[in-house]
Amino acid sequence: MAAGTSSRNPDVPIPFDACDPSGTFVFVSYAHEDKALAYPELRRIRSLGIQVWYDEGIEPGSEWPQAIADALYGAAAFVVMITSAAVASRNVRNEINAALNWGKPFFAVHLTQTQLPLGLELQMGDVQAVMRWQMDEGSYARKLGRALASYAEAGNKAPPAGPPAPAVPRASTPAPSQPAPAPVPPSHLARTLTGHTDTIAEVAFSPDGRLLATASGDETARLWDPATGKQLRTLAGHGNAVYGVAFSPDGRLLATASADGTARLWATGKYLRTGKQLRTGKQLRTLAGHDGGVRAVAFSPDGRLLATAGDDDNTARLWDPATGKQLRTLAGHDGPVVGVAFSPDGCLLATASGDNTARLWDPATGKQLRTGKQLRTLAGHDGPVYGVAFSPDGRLLATASYDTTARLWDPATGKHLRTLAGHDGPVSGVAFSPDGRLLATASYDTTARLWD
Repeated sequence: MAAGTSSRNPDVPIPFDACDPSGTFVFVSYAHEDKALAYPELRRIRSLGIQVWYDEGIEPGSEWPQAIADALYGAAAFVVMITSAAVASRNVRNEINAALNWGKPFFAVHLTQTQLPLGLELQMGDVQAVMRWQMDEGSYARKLGRALASYAEAGNKAPPAGPPAPAVPRASTPAPSQPAPAPVPPSHLARTLTGHTDTIAEVAFSPDGRLLATASGDETARLWDPATGKQLRTLAGHGNAVYGVAFSPDGRLLATASADGTARLWATGKYLRTGKQLRTGKQLRTLAGHDGGVRAVAFSPDGRLLATAGDDDNTARLWDPATGKQLRTLAGHDGPVVGVAFSPDGCLLATASGDNTARLWDPATGKQLRTGKQLRTLAGHDGPVYGVAFSPDGRLLATASYDTTARLWDPATGKHLRTLAGHDGPVSGVAFSPDGRLLATASYDTTARLWD
């Protein structure tokens, strides 16, 4: 192979050698079918004084997936060149997923007019982007320069605490066929959050893990920085205790449930698809229909359903959050339904009840209005079950109970795995962090606790 050519496309000269990944650089992702379109953009980015790493810079003999992951993990920012070939590429999608999961500053350059698949659109709905295909050269160059200027000076983003990030699978290196190791349930207290003036009834992490929301009997929901424990914002407006909080999958909405008989939707301040930014804490919609207070809320993974738990009518209900229309009723508990949670794949809905059990249901999605089918009952708590949450991989279900404990279960078998004890009052809510490393619990003792 001639020097200075692409290892996979020897007829196309590479624009330059990738930078040393030990310095400050941006990681550029693109489909190799698009090299003729992408290489000029790599040169343009470099001309802005920004060091660029792309996968032609892998040293001969390197383990390809690990080299990709190491470079992306150490990058100051992530830039992806969007085309139809790119969105069809498993490699590009893997790199997008990793960049979002690791919280990298993210910039998308749409080289051609491209319809994003629904799942990718959901992931990238609020990332900064430029439509290269519809802009004149001068406007594009100015926008790109403004967007990337800060990256040239920012320095590498410090990696999060913990072990090195896993490698990003590549098509050329199939993932090992061995089953993944069993998850290690959290068991150690990491941090305590204080500030509410009444009992804390529920906790929820935002999809990117940068926010933690709490719901309280003091009639407010609050937003926190889970890394520092700092309180960021208070959401006020309900006319009674706030029992439940849940972020939509894209992070743009926060739903709250209240003893005032309603569930409410609030803007989080993230950009909508129109580019219009809503003020954090602005109330958007009220859902009414339960025969009594609403104790909990949960979005389905695709964001198309919102589940609510009825405090007095012993039911869970499913709604369309876009219209506020009630779709289905799930009945069967012998006590108030006070917690709801969808599994990561959306195929299960877990409910928590004052009858001391948690139950698993088929959400029975579809246009026909019908009662969901109950699949399994989890029994063992010595008091009402107040909250339920699935781990991100769906292999654990956490429950919170009046008996002052949280418990971990295998939802596939119903087996009890571990009990977490330490709160001085009933445990009223549980939530896993997006990476599954932390479990947050909320308690009537006015504290929230983080377990690892």
